[in-house]
Amino acid sequence: MKLPVIQDRIDINLHRVSQEQECSTKEGLTFKYTIEEIDLVVEKRISLIRDIKDFTEISKHKNWDFTKEKMALEQLIRDPSLQSIFSLTDLEKIYRYVGKSLPQKLNPELLPIKLQNCKQSKFKFIKEYLSHLKALIDQYTRIEGLNKREYERELRKSFFAGLSFETRMKVLDSGKNTIEEIITHLETVEENLISEGRKKGIMSKTYDIRTDKFGDKKDRYTSKKWCSLHKNNTHNSKECLVLNNTTREKPREGNYKDSRSKAERTYIMREAGPTILDLELKGDINEKEVNIVLDTGACHNFIDRKLVEENNLIVREDKPLKIVTVTNENLKINSVVDTVVRLKGLKKEFNKVLYVLEKSVVDVILGNEFIFSNKMVLNFKKNTIGIGSETINILGENEKVKKDNELDGLFYEKLGLVKEKEGTNEELNDLIYVYKEVNENFNVFKIKPVKIKPMHNSSVNLKRLSYS
Repeated sequence: MKLPVIQDRIDINLHRVSQEQECSTKEGLTFKYTIEEIDLVVEKRISLIRDIKDFTEISKHKNWDFTKEKMALEQLIRDPSLQSIFSLTDLEKIYRYVGKSLPQKLNPELLPIKLQNCKQSKFKFIKEYLSHLKALIDQYTRIEGLNKREYERELRKSFFAGLSFETRMKVLDSGKNTIEEIITHLETVEENLISEGRKKGIMSKTYDIRTDKFGDKKDRYTSKKWCSLHKNNTHNSKECLVLNNTTREKPREGNYKDSRSKAERTYIMREAGPTILDLELKGDINEKEVNIVLDTGACHNFIDRKLVEENNLIVREDKPLKIVTVTNENLKINSVVDTVVRLKGLKKEFNKVLYVLEKSVVDVILGNEFIFSNKMVLNFKKNTIGIGSETINILGENEKVKKDNELDGLFYEKLGLVKEKEGTNEELNDLIYVYKEVNENFNVFKIKPVKIKPMHNSSVNLKRLSYS
């Protein structure tokens, strides 16, 4: 086949088409050559250097030499920073470099338009948006020769310009300044939204109209939690017992292990409660009377800083202690004092290490360390505290308590000798009535009711009473 006669010149016609929807501008070169035998003018357009195969085809038909090909490539590339490739003498290397290493987006005239139209709404995740934006800024930096400060300013400007309105509000609410902090915050927001969306998708009902039944069991939401007390899956039994301080109807022994940390188990009193429950005692430190509270919820012993300053106690630093108050305050203290503690009513003196607590409600708090180390016995039935052979009354040794104890002894003596002592039903009722009247302020009368079954219609002997 006879080759057509090709014009021996380069017809370069620059043509630009703007497409705002595609956020890019296309440029290209139009090549015309004539096939004389059939009198046909062929027009072929190359969009930048992206179509290197079309360029080689045109070069082959026009029989261009090396000089003309380089001149045409320079018109297509039009990038001053990449003119060094034309110093190569091997045309194959130029083709390889141009075809693989020079994408269309390197054109300096397109980059400002692409940066302006790079929006967050076109990407699924904020990290993808930032990665694409950084790639454009890197190319723009190489072309314009920006320094580090100009690069960061351009990146920050383009990043905020492309954010949506809702994302900008999130950034303003967060108070973050650097792009790294903002990206970390927005990624956390995205993860929360994705988790909520997945959970809603799993929990949504898949209803089939044809079968009138729910869909596959895999689509249903199943919770691994179950509370045997409330019969629901919003929490488990362990959380219910620990957080709500509740008990089971039939508690199981030996099946629960306290997994809380030491700091979580160390609660400090910050609000005063009823006297009978707080176990408030009188004592003295450095021969000065103080209020002392026995707190079984605290692991260590504590003293108020105000009391330390008044008594000029020497404060030293010890191993830091993390504590949690009943108001959910996390405290970390390491100041301690070594002092002698005395309890009113006991002859024994106690050399103890007390942690210094800021703004304590009471002067001194003695915790489990004090109770266990001294083998203290708390008798809540008799309202007494015993250490060795010594005992003190929690309520104080006043005349009313003494009289109350005497009535207790008399009452139990009457019940114990009921088979030997004779009396009437009215006498027993009067004794119980007096016992209740005297003890209403201190004790609660806790005794099983006695059913009296008279053997005769006449007066009943106490020795004939039967209990059920």
